[in-house]
Amino acid sequence: MLPAYPAWILMPMPGPAAHQVCVAEHCVVESKPDNTIEDLRLTEPWPELAEAAAQVDAGLLDDHVRGHVPYALLLIRAAAAWAATHGAPFPRTSAEKADFKEGLRSLQRCIEGVPVEEENITEAIANAHRVWSGSSAPTPELVRLFQDEACQHLRAGSSPFWICVAALSRFVASNAAGALPLEGNIPDMHAGSQEFLALQRLYRAKAEADAQEVEGLAHDVAGAAGASVSRVTSAYVRSVCKNARRLRVIRCPALHPDGLPVRTEPEKGGTDALRQALASEDATASTAAFSVLVPAADRYYRTHQRFPGSLHGSEVPEGEVSQLHAIAQGLLAESGISGVHLPEDATTELVRWGGVELHCVAAIIGSIASQEAIKLLTGQFVPLAGTLFYSTVHATSLLFA
Repeated sequence: MLPAYPAWILMPMPGPAAHQVCVAEHCVVESKPDNTIEDLRLTEPWPELAEAAAQVDAGLLDDHVRGHVPYALLLIRAAAAWAATHGAPFPRTSAEKADFKEGLRSLQRCIEGVPVEEENITEAIANAHRVWSGSSAPTPELVRLFQDEACQHLRAGSSPFWICVAALSRFVASNAAGALPLEGNIPDMHAGSQEFLALQRLYRAKAEADAQEVEGLAHDVAGAAGASVSRVTSAYVRSVCKNARRLRVIRCPALHPDGLPVRTEPEKGGTDALRQALASEDATASTAAFSVLVPAADRYYRTHQRFPGSLHGSEVPEGEVSQLHAIAQGLLAESGISGVHLPEDATTELVRWGGVELHCVAAIIGSIASQEAIKLLTGQFVPLAGTLFYSTVHATSLLFA
């Protein structure tokens, strides 16, 4: 096993490409996913936002003013009207969603029976899905963090991350809607400058109020646990609140001395994905086989002081293929994987490789490793948690988490 460590990035050997991230615990606040949907609270507006939306009556506004109302206010008003007439906060079926959009479309002005396209209403129709797809509730991942041992039982040495997660849990439990702190971001909208800025101020003011409440809760839970309150800075709390829906914690599994996942329970644990991959009927099985053959070749090296096939040039010695195959099957048994067999062509291919380092493959794996190191050092983006194998034979990759 590896000794105590903050984080390791291992590239076991040249040739078949392997990259392994090992970290006891890595907490990510700024995970920065590719796609995010702003939390606009369209069906759960706080009083100030609800009042701003209530003041918007598209039918009574003049043409210039109605064309500059931010679509968020139009959607909040439409959602409130829907809830009042249907007894539900938002439409659920396809027919109901179509009716909701039709109600928005009816806000358009008509000249001699011909609807006049207005950009903000068009935006409201295009973004109507935010009414029924947006949610201020904790994500399943965040719920798991709330239930984590590190959150449930804070200690004097608990990190600011877990103190803030515990504070978020209390914040969610303390409000009737069970909502997370507001992020405060709003997307671009077709609106007048004053109207947009006024809406932006509403969201930012609410986000700041929520962050202050979470900060107070963080200080409370830190004090109760005997942790230093000074470690929980205002800037860090606000970052956690802004990214609450995207918090991540990475814990890599324990490692077999040869690099395979350790069996945690009979037939369970980190070996499940490997077992399934080896049992597949496509190129996945061959790529997965390298995740066993690479550490098997390393064990062969420790016994013979050379890699299998390294003395035979382009020839493939059958005896060394058999030896490597037996070592690999033994590793599978040690990791609790039974009933699967490694593809013979993969074993033959690794022996044919003979320990030669390919510069193009090393460049690929080295660039991945440097990218993962930056993620671990900065705490931004989510690292590849586990072992990545890249097969140059099939141009495929597998990640075993």
